Amino acid sequence: MNILFISQTNDGYHLATHLADDGNKVMYWVKEPAYKKVGQGRNNPKLIPSWQSHVAWADMVVFDMVGMGKEADRIRKGGKAVIGAGEIADRIELDREFGQQLMKKAGTKENYVDIAPYETFSSVQKGIAFLNGKKEPYVFKALNNKDDIWTFVAKDTNDGLIEYMESLPKKSFPFLLQQQVKGIEISTEGVFDGWGFMPQFTHTMEKKRFMNGNVGQNTGCQGSVVWACEEDEIVKSALFPIEDTLKKHNYRGMVDVNIIVTEDKLYFLEFTARFGYCAIENLWHLIDGDKTQFFYQIGMAQANNIDLLSDYSMAVVLSFPPYPAMDKAALKRNEGMKVLDLSGVDPENIWLHDVMYNEKKEPVMAGAVGYIGAVVDTAKTVQAAAKKVYGIIEDVCLMKEVMYRSDIADDVEENIKQLKSWGWIET
Repeated sequence: MNILFISQTNDGYHLATHLADDGNKVMYWVKEPAYKKVGQGRNNPKLIPSWQSHVAWADMVVFDMVGMGKEADRIRKGGKAVIGAGEIADRIELDREFGQQLMKKAGTKENYVDIAPYETFSSVQKGIAFLNGKKEPYVFKALNNKDDIWTFVAKDTNDGLIEYMESLPKKSFPFLLQQQVKGIEISTEGVFDGWGFMPQFTHTMEKKRFMNGNVGQNTGCQGSVVWACEEDEIVKSALFPIEDTLKKHNYRGMVDVNIIVTEDKLYFLEFTARFGYCAIENLWHLIDGDKTQFFYQIGMAQANNIDLLSDYSMAVVLSFPPYPAMDKAALKRNEGMKVLDLSGVDPENIWLHDVMYNEKKEPVMAGAVGYIGAVVDTAKTVQAAAKKVYGIIEDVCLMKEVMYRSDIADDVEENIKQLKSWGWIET
């Protein structure tokens, strides 16, 4: 099959390589120049200078990130199999307040996800005035996927949050202040094929911060555990209510809803309406059958079923300094450095991102971002999956400077047990 990837920062390059290794011809286009060396030295997937000239060539078009929904919808209307983007996907992920309102309106008395009290602001000063006198701790989050301003979670009081906001050099930008809810954070993902969600779903528990113990920078994901589930109470309440909206917009791809679960309530946090990372890596390992056809049939709205293994899949992110900092000079010095030895390792378990290939066809650092990739494996229990993944990591890391969290499996089994006892999940 001919597959075209359209990307802004090459987030889906590792998926492109796995599809290429699955026997497909893959071309990819990258918008940002800093990421164009990723994959250099490998013929399949192949970097192209223009994606428009390859749409007719492609049997399937893949978008790996939100932000290009108009282009995705236009290609889809032409009859192509398109997966992973759409204007509705852009809106429900990037416009957090719209996503909250959508979830609020779609809920029923039987299936309802609550929204913790929140306010949106464009002025830091007005936000601080709102917090003065508030006894409940709040969470501060910049809107529109803005990554140059940190998310701040207050502890027992809002004093530290107010001090943080006072220190911000930017005083005017859109942000949200939401009352903090204490519970178990979980993501639930469904695959939408244009008509409805496919019968099987997945739950994800991930570690988002850079270092063990959930401290350090929030990188989005440093590792996660994913497992298949049926139509449990979380699925019914968090995903089913938005089916009509997705169908109206002919969306095809993954939709993830991130929530906090308490004994008697679900609290909505945000949507991820695209491939999640490391969710897609884990999902790949759980698909029981032809993986290329799985994606193609979703894009063509022809998928009838999804067969997932009853295993746990675990991913652990590998990175190299200066990650997560974007120090361009330091990243440039890393270019061409060999930090992993993958000889003797099953390539199916290795998901490479910031790499190019030397004259020996070995993966070396490309100097784009320092996010090397992830190691993924499956097993019947969380701890067994962790043992396999960390065993591979010990085998492939050449340098002590390769960084990863060693606690991705911590608390997962306990949290699953708690969610079962509350009646929210069954498996």
